[in-house]
Formats: sequence, structure tokens, C-alpha cells
Amino acid sequence: MKILLPYDGSPGSRAAVEFVVARSALAVDAQEVTLVFVQEPLPARASVFFGRASVLDVYSKVAAKTLAPAVKRLEGAGVHVRRLSLLGHAADRIARAAAEGSDLIVMGSHGRSPVLSTLLGSVASGVVARAQVPVLLVRSARSTRPASLRIGLAVDASRYSAAALRFVSERRAFFGPRASLHLAHVVGPLPVPLRIALARARRGGFSAAESKALQRRAFERVLAPVRRVLSGVDLRASEDLLVSDIPGDALAEWAVRERLGLLVLGTHGRTALRAALLGSVAMRTAARCTVPLLLVPTGAFDRRR
Repeated sequence: MKILLPYDGSPGSRAAVEFVVARSALAVDAQEVTLVFVQEPLPARASVFFGRASVLDVYSKVAAKTLAPAVKRLEGAGVHVRRLSLLGHAADRIARAAAEGSDLIVMGSHGRSPVLSTLLGSVASGVVARAQVPVLLVRSARSTRPASLRIGLAVDASRYSAAALRFVSERRAFFGPRASLHLAHVVGPLPVPLRIALARARRGGFSAAESKALQRRAFERVLAPVRRVLSGVDLRASEDLLVSDIPGDALAEWAVRERLGLLVLGTHGRTALRAALLGSVAMRTAARCTVPLLLVPTGAFDRRR
């Protein structure tokens, strides 16, 4: 597993480092962690006035000073570290660097806003918009304390969910030998017009038990193929049926209630439309979720190394 970790010394980037260090599963399985620091290039006239060599020396010294604490922390935990200093637009350079051989991007994020531009932070949202590999977002240092990794996987009948399931099943060593898997599927309450129609079609009305039976059947239709995939790789998981007309909120609350160490969601993947970047459920979950969130784009498995 090759991890790319954007680092700029901010609280979010420090939390990302602590997440990698604290989760022994990540540190042990990682072949390499590449710390990347991206700087905005100085105006062209600076090179003319000071000389190209002097300007490059400044870039090098700033990068070395910024990355030094993260290098020390990771190497102290036994992680093999590679340093990468880049110039340009941060989100674009990070996504392009990850596409050159990384399996996963781990980075800090901030905010609890449904507005995408402030949801993750401009750099994090830009990386998610461009990334061809899964992106693991760590919001705060509170989620970095060592613990057995409890993985939550949100499932539905979409191809986005299938991509997330594939990542979990094919990368199980990444999560460590003691990790536990927990599945959740959100079923919406029966719409009022449907309940009325069903009640009118039946003498004696439509009971709460019958409503629950319909929800359970919908749950079973989604979980059946997931169980087959997990059985094929000898993976067991607990299952939770969540009832809500706002799936993102239900998943975020479930992640906290179950004390998850990581919540995994499939996403639409790359798109030029920021509003459709994550998909409505993933976007809402990211806005509300306080635990680390792993977003797996549908194109994450298109490339084979």
C-alpha cells in the first residue's frame, strides 16, 4: 500500500499524520508514505531579481522545514517516508502526484457545512474532485487515538457502493488483522401516498409491522449480493438497517453511535460539477460526519499496477 499524505503543518494535516501513526494497521501495511508539500510559485520577476538558484533554494528550505515534524513523527513510528515538494495549484498537483502510483490519499479536512466549498476545505474538496484513487479524510485529532479499527461500510444497490465494497474486500490487509466490519443500509420510510394507497387496498388498514416488513425486504435485496461478495473473501460483518428520509444524517449518526474508526462510502468520482462531486448522500454524510471518512471513487479500480 502506497499512501500519499499532503502536509502543510496545519491542524488537519497533523491529524492525518497522527491517524497513520495511531492506526498500526495503516503503518504496518504501508510500503511507503509520501509526504507532499505544495507551494504557490513566486512571481516570475522574483527569479529574475534574485536568480533562479536562489529562488529554488528558498522553495527547498521552506519545504524541508515544513515537512520535518511529520517526517520525524512517521519515521519514529517505523514508517518509510518519502518527501515530495511541488509548485503550483495544491489540489491539482496532489491529485496528479497520487495518480503516479499511490493507492490512497490521506489528508486533513475541516468544516461541518453543507456548502461544498467550505465542507472539506478548498484543497481537500479540490483533491476529491480530481482524485482517481480513494481519499481518506481526517477531520480532527480526536479521531486518531489508537484502537482496533471498526470499519463502517454504507451499502446500497449502486455501482458507487460496489466500488467501496470492492476496496474493503480487496484491501482487507490494509485495515489490519483485528479490524471488524459493520454494514449499514438506509431505507426510507414508506411515503404517505403509498401508505394510504396500501391501506385503502386492504381491509383493516396497513399496520406498522407490515411497513417494517417492506423495509426489511428492501434491506435484504441490497444486502444479499453484499453477503455473497464478503463470503467469497471469508469476511464477516454485522448489519444495521437504518430508517430515515435523510440517509447522510442517518449514516453520520450511526458512525458515532457505533464508535466507528472509519466510515467508507462510494462516490461518483471525477466530475466538473462540484454540486454533484460526491453525490447527495456522500456529500451530506461528509458534512455531518465527525469520524474519518474514506471516499472511494468508481474509477479507483480502472488502473491496474
